[in-house]
Amino acid sequence: MLKRLALVSALLLLSMDIAVAQTRYQGHWVSDGELNENHLLEFAQNGHVPAITDAARRYLHGDGVERNRGIAWYWLKRAQQAGVDISSITPISLNQLLTQMTEGEGRALAYHADHYGDLNLNGIEIPALFDPLTPNIPEPLSDQEVAKFIEKFEGLDRKNHNQAYSAVESDLYARTAGLSFSRNISVDGQIAPFAMSKEAFARRKCNFYRAVERIFPQENYLLGGQQRTRHIALSSLFNQADTRYVRDVLYTGQFCPNRESEGISTALKWATQQEQRSPDALRALAMEHLQRSGSVSPDRFKPKVDVMAPEDEVERLYHYRLAKTLRAFAAYKERQ
Repeated sequence: MLKRLALVSALLLLSMDIAVAQTRYQGHWVSDGELNENHLLEFAQNGHVPAITDAARRYLHGDGVERNRGIAWYWLKRAQQAGVDISSITPISLNQLLTQMTEGEGRALAYHADHYGDLNLNGIEIPALFDPLTPNIPEPLSDQEVAKFIEKFEGLDRKNHNQAYSAVESDLYARTAGLSFSRNISVDGQIAPFAMSKEAFARRKCNFYRAVERIFPQENYLLGGQQRTRHIALSSLFNQADTRYVRDVLYTGQFCPNRESEGISTALKWATQQEQRSPDALRALAMEHLQRSGSVSPDRFKPKVDVMAPEDEVERLYHYRLAKTLRAFAAYKERQ
């Protein structure tokens, strides 16, 4: 009898400990009744099942966050994979929910699936909303098409004609990759269509890169040169968004080496060397790049009067960005 009472007491204490732990976790994303969305998603992405389930419910019903069935679907699938009975959250199946999404919700789902992954899509029926523009990789550009795109890009640059430049770039991406293009995002920053494999996505981008090599045979398609790639490579050591960018660039480069993959690969070797520098040495290097940028402010790109010619503006800007990234990396190293 005493052993039984002891066992019951132990189980009660264990259940209280679990409840306290759940309350403690919940307290990280709810304070005074207000939801901290960033904390909720941080716990969810780290695999905390109560947070995953809570995120699925909140995004599905718009409880404390803006309702979005695309984001909800992602977390519902993650919850299901973690063994949660999601019928308590939604009465309809995941396949049905996919068919009810708006185009914007579909993009949100594609974004989460591309950035965070961890989805098992076995048994999932992908509706037409998520189809790429073409079922297969389009044929390479003909010589006549190359000439036409050269003509379209003539006289345009990203800085002064961003909207017109992006429109031509979008046409080129659609024609060569068979995918929709998001403006102001580089090709390797684009989101893979939902349910498209990583390799299939990379091979479509390869078709785009091959076209770029023919349209811009003597030019760096992405402006900024060495300073831009170093800024991205160094940032990838401590910034998740740039980590993903570098990973995707190098992965695509496995199928078709291109200027971007080669530039990032070289810059990444430089960046790993900077890990050996002390924070003070990193700040000294940052000061060198700040001086080369011509900016009078370390916190805002503000070149001295008459110091900058139009032809070196982009390079100076990336010297400035690299200076900021070096200072941020120094601070990051000190926190470690």
